[in-house]
Amino acid sequence: MHKKIIVFLIIILILNSCNIINPEEKIPAYLQIDGAKIITNISKEGTNSHAICDSWIYVNGKFIGAFENPTQNIPILESGRQKIEINPGIKENSSSSYRVNYPMLASYTIDTVLKESEIIKLSPEFQYYSNINFALLEDFENDGINFQTTEKSVPLQIIRGEKAFEGKSMYFIVDNNDSIFEARTMNLLTLPKLGYDVYLEINYKCNGYFSFGFFDRYATGGIINEIRKNVFHFNPSNGQWKKTYINLKTHLQNAQGIEFRPFFICDKTNTPAEEKVEVYIDNVKILFR
Repeated sequence: MHKKIIVFLIIILILNSCNIINPEEKIPAYLQIDGAKIITNISKEGTNSHAICDSWIYVNGKFIGAFENPTQNIPILESGRQKIEINPGIKENSSSSYRVNYPMLASYTIDTVLKESEIIKLSPEFQYYSNINFALLEDFENDGINFQTTEKSVPLQIIRGEKAFEGKSMYFIVDNNDSIFEARTMNLLTLPKLGYDVYLEINYKCNGYFSFGFFDRYATGGIINEIRKNVFHFNPSNGQWKKTYINLKTHLQNAQGIEFRPFFICDKTNTPAEEKVEVYIDNVKILFR
């Protein structure tokens, strides 16, 4: 009898150990992100055009992962009422290999009940943080614009209709090897330098190359200097309007002054002699928080 009890206990231990090794698997709920949009106050924040390509997902503060939009069947093991937070992801500096959580837009949050096997479909709406500073906001809709060309530049044109992106857009053409386009802001911008994220947002379409930069303005010995700093080179957009986000933080950290004059410049470098370079620009924003 004593031996039977021992054998019985051993069998129970073996069965329990099997349950420990092979615990019951949880059945997840699933998230599906169909797309994203931005809500803006047009007069104060400009266009709601965006290039949000990823969703950075948190559940009750736990990072689940970053997923390319649109997403389908993201498994979430938590169940019951949960707080879901989605942050907007972008390709910083137009680089597919450098995708970041865009720090100018607040996260989208929702409290919802997660049930096993259920698919929760979300279309997050993002807004700029309330403390964002728009140092430059130019949509080319008004008669007076922030940019003016230099004496050596080909003309800057404002166009509307089908060729414009939204309402009116800036346009220029460089059609011979001796021509150059250069436009600078009329006003100086005061931008933070101590590790702040400062971004250029821009919509553009082009069949050639053009560049963005700023003049770093500072005084030495009573003399005002403006040093040209090239920041980013735009590649041809294959006939499509594109939106990009350029982080200016590193360039500003290395600047000598605190006042800056942004510029666009274009010539026919790297463009065949028989071709003309056409560039369309809209919704230029420089912002920080």
